[in-house]
Amino acid sequence: MVRRTLTLLSVVSYTVALQHASALLIHGRAVDGSKQPDETTKYCDSGEIYERSYLMPKRFPFPPIRLVMETASKTCDFYKDRDFCRAFSEDRNFEPEQHVKSALASFLDGCHSRECAAIDLGGNNGWMSAYMYSLGANPVYTVEPAADLAQALRDTITLNCWKGRGEVITGFAIAGSESLNGALPAWLPKNMPADNGWRAGGRPENLSLPLAPVIPLDDILLKRPRWDLIKMDADGPEGRWITRIEQLLSAGKLDVRTLVVEGHECSPELMHRLQNHHGYDIYLLDMHIDKRFLNAQGIDVYSHFQDTHLPEFLTEMYGIRFMRHVYHFRSDMTKAQWGQAVPITRTYDNQYVITKEELLEPQWEHPYATANPSPEREKSRYAPPVDGIGRD
Repeated sequence: MVRRTLTLLSVVSYTVALQHASALLIHGRAVDGSKQPDETTKYCDSGEIYERSYLMPKRFPFPPIRLVMETASKTCDFYKDRDFCRAFSEDRNFEPEQHVKSALASFLDGCHSRECAAIDLGGNNGWMSAYMYSLGANPVYTVEPAADLAQALRDTITLNCWKGRGEVITGFAIAGSESLNGALPAWLPKNMPADNGWRAGGRPENLSLPLAPVIPLDDILLKRPRWDLIKMDADGPEGRWITRIEQLLSAGKLDVRTLVVEGHECSPELMHRLQNHHGYDIYLLDMHIDKRFLNAQGIDVYSHFQDTHLPEFLTEMYGIRFMRHVYHFRSDMTKAQWGQAVPITRTYDNQYVITKEELLEPQWEHPYATANPSPEREKSRYAPPVDGIGRD
């Protein structure tokens, strides 16, 4: 018993030292004090931050994560809908977006054993940044203009023992012009209001936030020469952001492996340049397309896997890494075809994965299946591609 006690004290002392003697080790419990079955058992916090957090339930391949969602315990006061936090924590809510979450997992899985640098432009309440941290990304830079949400993410980082692995920047990232070498024009204001940003649970009444500083996008992008993943979702500036990234790519100042972006103002010309001049492979996430919906069992309950008559430059793919269903853009698309592709969603804007990663891997049939074909195989007249992939 004495040995077990000393061992426990050693573990606690070591963990506290890692947190610069500022954190305490506490047992995981629900906001109301009860234990939740899939929750981690230890957090780095004295208790106050924990009491303002809600569980993001374990969803493969992510561990359970605690997310700070309020300024006062049990109030859910970041949102107009005061039931939003509980619905979120009980996994009754669409958010966080499954499509983006699956894309992040597809490119950041394994980052605990390799260097992965990531940016989250448009952090909102921090759930996607939290997923990046949980997968081992280091460093992670998050940009969010709303001061309350930015501070909540800092608290989430402290709570989940991720301090020292990134930075939360409160401000508006603005793409400077190429003619000014990425600097911002003098006529831009130094600060802008941050009260009107979108919130999943609605903005609370009388929300009053301090002005947020305006930051040149280059100040974030050029913190290092290479990024594994940049996620963008800020309901407006994405096209200007990617235009600046494309300029830095062309100048040899930046290397970005993958972008996950809600493509506001991403013009056909911009998408064509990324694909044809920079060699990116581009996928369309199945969001706002609404031709198929794969339920929990992976069944297409909208179209039952029947032909949905896509444009000839789009190919459907299933089970690509952690992404259940995506559309792939043909690699040699023309500007005119991109003109058709950009407005393809029913509403909102396309959500893209723009990547240098090779996502397709060879799939070989078992030799028995080819030597002794089933009636289904014979009927399909399947001709195996030489490379096991069948690239278009």
